[in-house]
Amino acid sequence: MSLKILTLSGCSKLEELPENLGNLKGLEELDLSGSAIRMLPTSIRLLKNLKKLSLRGCKGLSFKSSNKLFSFPFMQQRRSPDPMAMLECSLSGLLSLTKLDLSHCNLQAIPDVFDCLSSLLILNLEGNKFIWLPKSMIQLSNLQDLFLRGCSNLRSLPKLPSNIKYIDATQCTSLETLSSGLKYDFRPSLQLLNCVKLIENQGYGYVSTMLRHYFINDKHYYGQDRLAHYIYVPGGKIPKWFRHQNVGASVSLQMPSDFCKKLMGIAMCVVFVFRQHSLFDQLDFEDLGHNKYTHKLSCSIKFNNYQTFGVADGFSEEFGKIELYHLWLQYLPSQFFNKDWEKALSKSNANGFSDIKIEFKTWGPGLEVTKCGTHLVFKQDIEDLKQTMVGSCSCSITPYEDDFDGSARDTIIKGSHDDYDGEGAGPSGEDKEANGSDGDGVELGSATQKLKDSGKVTRKKLEEN
Repeated sequence: MSLKILTLSGCSKLEELPENLGNLKGLEELDLSGSAIRMLPTSIRLLKNLKKLSLRGCKGLSFKSSNKLFSFPFMQQRRSPDPMAMLECSLSGLLSLTKLDLSHCNLQAIPDVFDCLSSLLILNLEGNKFIWLPKSMIQLSNLQDLFLRGCSNLRSLPKLPSNIKYIDATQCTSLETLSSGLKYDFRPSLQLLNCVKLIENQGYGYVSTMLRHYFINDKHYYGQDRLAHYIYVPGGKIPKWFRHQNVGASVSLQMPSDFCKKLMGIAMCVVFVFRQHSLFDQLDFEDLGHNKYTHKLSCSIKFNNYQTFGVADGFSEEFGKIELYHLWLQYLPSQFFNKDWEKALSKSNANGFSDIKIEFKTWGPGLEVTKCGTHLVFKQDIEDLKQTMVGSCSCSITPYEDDFDGSARDTIIKGSHDDYDGEGAGPSGEDKEANGSDGDGVELGSATQKLKDSGKVTRKKLEEN
């Protein structure tokens, strides 16, 4: 029986591997994380069945601290081979590789070899020092998860494959440009905590693009798994497009019970902030493999007191303090709702209305929700959006974008929670009238008319573009 898994993790004195490593033809997993490895044998490219390779924390591979990664005895009397070229040569042979972990290696460049790694599903590059990513990443046709947390020198993200499901760029504090992609099936969840320069440079246009893609794409499952539709981004103001808003961690509204068959999903927006900060290694955490979450935000939806759906997302301050206000935007299609949700929502009170309550909870010290908002998405909204987008790939959800002018953006981004004056944290008298809500966030007047008005406003703004 051939060896399938070789684990050398934590071998802090291991600097080299034997050249005959390539003879392990059946090897599927190689874990060298935390070792002192400085060079890899050229025969590694012969491991045609290798699916998982971890070099996490192998700082000896840093191009700055080492001038070679591989041993070539016949060249040792001459000059050392170019380390980037050697790494590219090695990786290019790993055609079955599905998971590659190069995190925390102090890499100042990433090999341009991804056109040869079409099987790759998970790529972890977090904690490195590179400035750019190679354009060949667009050819990672099966890539699902991309981890870039703590890559503080990264300035731009290239175009990525449309099937990618998740991008974590938390604490990429130099990031200025993100290519959102024009294809409608490009709709990854985005973790952009503390990516302030991105907002200053690009604004919230990509947020509109992602929301649009979430709404119009009716494929919300990948196999048996639900696709997550959420974005974390710096910001302290909920756009007016989220018509039902309230101070605090819950919002309630009413909907005509006969609208339930037209409901396609619920879009939510939450303002949250860290009121205190603790050292990462002193906190309890939930280990999800790629990330260790010390804080979580959760959401529960009830239709007439029937628990319809719940969702939770996590993050941490592992790579630095999250001091500014942030937004959590989430879209939940009705396909995710629990069984019998239509039956529960169709029940009405004496006036023919159904009650909807959305509540948010936090886990982890210092995390607080200051305001929340929601928008009910109906069939007509999606049809109107699709019609407006016919022949135009650049159309965006303008009701979101219009809420962020230059001055508001400066206020949101530059202000910390210490001097935050509460703008956008709750409806003033004027806001209440605009949102159609009383102090508890409950819809006032004719719910039917207000839902129709909401549709008119959405269509009007879309048509204007």
